[in-house]
Amino acid sequence: MNGWAGKKILFTHNTTRYLLLHYRELMESFVHNGAKVVVCAPFDDMVAGIRELGIRCVDLKLSRQGLNPVFELLPIFNLSRVIVRERPDVVFNFSIKPVIYGGLAARLAGVRFIFSMITGLGHLFMEESTKYKLIRGIVLPLYRLALRWNAAVFFQNPDDKDLFVGLGLIGSGKGHAINGTGIDLDEFRPSAEAPVAGTFILVSRLLWSKGIKEYVDAARVLKKKYPAAEFQLLGPFDDNPASIYASDIDEWLRGGLIRYLGVAEHVRPYLARASVFVLPTIYREGRPRAILEAMACGKPIVTTDTPGCRQTVNHGENGLLVRAGDVEELAAAMEQFLIDDDDLVIKMGRRSRQLAEEKYSVSEVNDSIVSVMTQALTS
Repeated sequence: MNGWAGKKILFTHNTTRYLLLHYRELMESFVHNGAKVVVCAPFDDMVAGIRELGIRCVDLKLSRQGLNPVFELLPIFNLSRVIVRERPDVVFNFSIKPVIYGGLAARLAGVRFIFSMITGLGHLFMEESTKYKLIRGIVLPLYRLALRWNAAVFFQNPDDKDLFVGLGLIGSGKGHAINGTGIDLDEFRPSAEAPVAGTFILVSRLLWSKGIKEYVDAARVLKKKYPAAEFQLLGPFDDNPASIYASDIDEWLRGGLIRYLGVAEHVRPYLARASVFVLPTIYREGRPRAILEAMACGKPIVTTDTPGCRQTVNHGENGLLVRAGDVEELAAAMEQFLIDDDDLVIKMGRRSRQLAEEKYSVSEVNDSIVSVMTQALTS
């Protein structure tokens, strides 16, 4: 990271929580190499954790789901004011709205080096309803405009990179596919504790788009044949309109279909006790961190053959890929671990850990990001 001493980097995100959870090591690496780091994001319960890294934080008023065009102009002007005041050498934007608004604001403020991280495309590029077609008609030109002045754009999977290049949103030389956020392989590692046989776990925000209904429906199918099997669900409720309600969880609990584990600051103990990790998401992920954590902990993976997820599984080696939304196929894949639990769990779990070591070390992922950024600043 030569050449970063004295440089000021402004990170923008739609939440300090996910910036800290997913990019703590990246921010720390800049701080440790003498850069001045400022975070501009809506404050939440994680802002204190970012400040503990020696990073100054600026609150940003930003609605994650709002679409009112008048209100949506305000964050651009607010960001521009922050950038003009901070005078950063580099602006690095994460997530859809900060990428667009931060890119435009940084350009207006005259920042020369702008970088963006595309963390997944969600429903926007998959849904074909009139609503989403109209939204795409607005968002795509904004992406094209905001990314025009970026020095580099990072994608957490190659499918998203190819889509942006194919749509003409960026030039082919500007996009860089990376292996997700990376994982601390010392923090997340296989446990000496043997997993509980026939135990599945899904770790996610409680959104329908994460495939939670499909998971519950598969549990309903399998419970009839394997009543001792356990289907665990761990994760927080969300303010997203597509969030699952507490009443849905209660209904599934009353039916004996799942065990809801609530919210946990540390997921490792729960992963240790589970046999298999499941994420049947039905939309475009970046590269789900929950899957990478489970792989690093030596768990077989059952997930969908969708962008971001398909890159984490070599089908038949460290897990199984299924069609998104196909409950029958999901249940059949999960059943394989109930028929031949010990051998398959051990074999595929070991391969998951090997793949994590080969591809998902957080230091190697961050090195690839910083290398591109350094080259842009020095060329």
